Amino acid sequence: MPTLREVLKATRPISYDNDDAEWEYSTRGSCVVLRLNERLYGATALHVPKSYNPSQIMIPYEEGDDHFLPMCEAFNVSTTEMEDTDHQDILFIEIWREKLDTMRLKATSIVDITADTHKETNAETKYMVSGYPFSLNSVDYDAKRIHHQAVHIYAGVEQRDCYLGVDRIRFHSDADLKSSTDRPDDNPFNGLSGGGVFSLTPNGLGDAIVAFQGILLRATASSRIGYVLKTDFIKHYLVGQQRESPSRSASAVERNQ
Repeated sequence: MPTLREVLKATRPISYDNDDAEWEYSTRGSCVVLRLNERLYGATALHVPKSYNPSQIMIPYEEGDDHFLPMCEAFNVSTTEMEDTDHQDILFIEIWREKLDTMRLKATSIVDITADTHKETNAETKYMVSGYPFSLNSVDYDAKRIHHQAVHIYAGVEQRDCYLGVDRIRFHSDADLKSSTDRPDDNPFNGLSGGGVFSLTPNGLGDAIVAFQGILLRATASSRIGYVLKTDFIKHYLVGQQRESPSRSASAVERNQ
């Protein structure tokens, strides 16, 4: 079973190819790398890329790697009038398996949602949100290097299914995050959207059972409130995409340790 440290690495920073020789890259926001039925995806909040084209999105093989996963197809979801609009704020980018360098990708840094995604929690369960806030991530254009730093913040569930498939959580702290120096009025939680949300449930043996609970859609530092699209609904949308869009490759992704 993967350790907490390994599972948290499923959350990746997002960078962007600016197609500009002087300002080659930008970086903003977080995503989670998922596996469903041997197909791989980067999943984030739709508002994270904002003005960027999905073809500009760059997700590293691993945290700190300067090689990026090959992107294949980007898509978001359509919802009915009975569903909350938060569901529309989700973006998936399928990873092109035929072009994947499997030696660079560790199985433990991918969240596999193929099996049963319902994970039991109890009153002692804590949540942890993993992401890459604006204030700690930047591009050194002189050195042509992207600097990424993750934060992991504890939270608790304030209300389950406050909207259909969306839990409301309350952060225990702001992890001493600061607003970006060039945007001092910004919400210091900016950049955490799209990050992974994981539960830690004590197993009675001095350890905790770690489980992926969903993706952080949005959060506000003043209230320390965040909204999480739950794993069951993420899986539901990906199953629908796989039904409509056959795999680009029949070969299974190698599970490197």
